[in-house]
Amino acid sequence: MFRSTIRVAQWQRVLWYRDGNLMGVLRPGRHVFWRRVRHLRLESFDISEGLAELANAAYLARAHSDMLREHLDLYEIGEKQAGFVFVNHQLTRLALPGEVVALWKESVDTAIEIVEVDADLAVADRWVRAINRSGATVSLERLSKALYPVAVDQGHEAIVIVDGQINRTLGPGRYAFWKLGHEIVALSVDKRIQEIEINGQEILTRDRVSLRVNASLHFRINDATRAVVDLPDVHGLAYRAVQFALRRTIGALLLDELLVDKSKLGEDVLADVARSLADAGVAVSMVGIKDIILPGEMKTILNRVVEAEKLAEANAIRRRDETQSVRALANTARQLEGNAMMARLKELEALQSVVSSIGTLNVYNGLDGMMDQLVRLKG
Repeated sequence: MFRSTIRVAQWQRVLWYRDGNLMGVLRPGRHVFWRRVRHLRLESFDISEGLAELANAAYLARAHSDMLREHLDLYEIGEKQAGFVFVNHQLTRLALPGEVVALWKESVDTAIEIVEVDADLAVADRWVRAINRSGATVSLERLSKALYPVAVDQGHEAIVIVDGQINRTLGPGRYAFWKLGHEIVALSVDKRIQEIEINGQEILTRDRVSLRVNASLHFRINDATRAVVDLPDVHGLAYRAVQFALRRTIGALLLDELLVDKSKLGEDVLADVARSLADAGVAVSMVGIKDIILPGEMKTILNRVVEAEKLAEANAIRRRDETQSVRALANTARQLEGNAMMARLKELEALQSVVSSIGTLNVYNGLDGMMDQLVRLKG
């Protein structure tokens, strides 16, 4: 009538408070409280969870250290420390600076490892792997407060900037940094071969012919620090370098010189651009001249010039063929001179050519008469 009974299981511990003050920890068994105990409050815990989620843990650890240490292992995390809490060899909590971690004694396998976060801002690989293995067990909110993750893909490089200063560069992989009290930024740099199109460049040649040129630049970043941190826009710098190189190179050439060999133009522009970008940490692999576009009236003039050149070439070839034919006839005439048998054969060939186009042929006075009337080669 005047008392109440509290039963505590083997896997339980109960903290009991009177008027808001911690009075003790109840072990497994049967406990009796008189009803006249006013403002009684009980807080039950499952010690099989290993980690004790105590409200106001820091205060309780200072005010009731002797009472709690009989049941709990208490760990206070320093200002420049963090703690990795393990329950049954599984990472379950990332303890932040200023927190008190309470682990139940006589429970499951528990452990904590405290690390100095200012000694090296880079989180050790084994902790990164442990965090990745923990999945959703560790609070993402706590992780985001304490850690700055960095993921670097294949073919990329990351520049880590701590409190406004370059700290290090990272190759492909997964990393994490302690950001407690620090501002950390990671810049990703693509170190693969990249392409920039430079189209519609209006340029004058040395003989003042206006051209429109389309080009393509292939490059890769060698020095990420110089190309990304020291320069505001490496792509813009590369674009302008090709622009200026095209103007310098084409402006020094006549139109005819330019049209003879576009590949030579590309080589000259490549050398110019490579020199311009060398100090920016950029390696140029190719500058291709895709199109050289002439104005409409200049196309018409060039077409006429080409047509005249081709016509002159055709006339020269025809005259050369006619000369060769005359020379062949002269050689034949010299062969026939003084050779009656060969002359006779030629006469028969001529007769065959004539007869093949005649439907009916009447022969008078024999072969000699026909030859006299049709054809006769005189020696």
